[in-house]
Amino acid sequence: MFLCLAAAPAQAALPPQDPESGGDAFVDFPGYTGSRGFYVGAGGGLVASVGPEMHVSGANNPTRCDRLLYANPADAPTDAECTNLDNPLAGQFTFGRGSGVAGHLALGYGFGGITVEIEGTRQQFALPTGDYSTTAASGSAITDKDTEWSAILPPRASVTEFSGSQLLLNLYFEWGNRTRLTPYIGIGAGMTSYQFTFGGQFVRKSIAEGYLEVFGGSASEVDDAPEWQRAAAGTVSSFDGEVSHGGLGLQALAGAAYDLNPRAGFVVRIRWVLPPSVSVEETWTSIRGHAPVRADGAPFDTRFDFSDLGFLGLSASLKYGF
Repeated sequence: MFLCLAAAPAQAALPPQDPESGGDAFVDFPGYTGSRGFYVGAGGGLVASVGPEMHVSGANNPTRCDRLLYANPADAPTDAECTNLDNPLAGQFTFGRGSGVAGHLALGYGFGGITVEIEGTRQQFALPTGDYSTTAASGSAITDKDTEWSAILPPRASVTEFSGSQLLLNLYFEWGNRTRLTPYIGIGAGMTSYQFTFGGQFVRKSIAEGYLEVFGGSASEVDDAPEWQRAAAGTVSSFDGEVSHGGLGLQALAGAAYDLNPRAGFVVRIRWVLPPSVSVEETWTSIRGHAPVRADGAPFDTRFDFSDLGFLGLSASLKYGF
């Protein structure tokens, strides 16, 4: 999860209190009318992601169809499984929960119980390595390869240098009371952008790890194995790319502000931020250790869909009214 900076809405004015009732007399505060006037705020905190996912989709064929695994490409099979481009790849990587830090600046105006605010936020966070799995939409060409992947270096993906920023218009609703502490809830919407790099790899078993046995062969009889199996053993298929995307983002907020004096206040806030999903098309950097091409020689490109990019933030901030 990510921590983000939280701007504080202008706080409710405190009413005068009667010393005889046991309360302090704040003669500088008028009777409660709700937050009024302009304020600025700044703060920071921690954030945590909910566990982003990366879905990989595109056409796929069995390993034996790869023409570049044969000394003479003309020897590669051309049956229906090798020419079918409708057998979907459809795999996914789940990254788990990440964490980071965030900060914000804000300018707002209180109308008395309702506050409108313009807020700019920035986050930087790290994600764990993503674990691979097939899905219900995965075709046989990819599910049949589950036994080909190395157990020593299983399929993995990473997302690094992840940063995000938002420029949001927030609306807050305060619970009026006759104390220094004012709880509130709010919603926000506006422009959200984020940037990150990603990459991943699929490593096939080596002959020593049992690649030939996957197809009924034996490491003790390497010369008896088909040419393509010997060529594919131990090879790596890899991809990488960059994402820079913007769109409409939403957030929900809740917190409380404590008046330090008639102008300054301390604010604690939690927020849930939901940025848009994003899709990119990328050509892989290598396929089975050679140039990224399919069985028919076309570039091996796939679509990468990133979803569940939302995060939860907890922050503390100061505000000053003027």
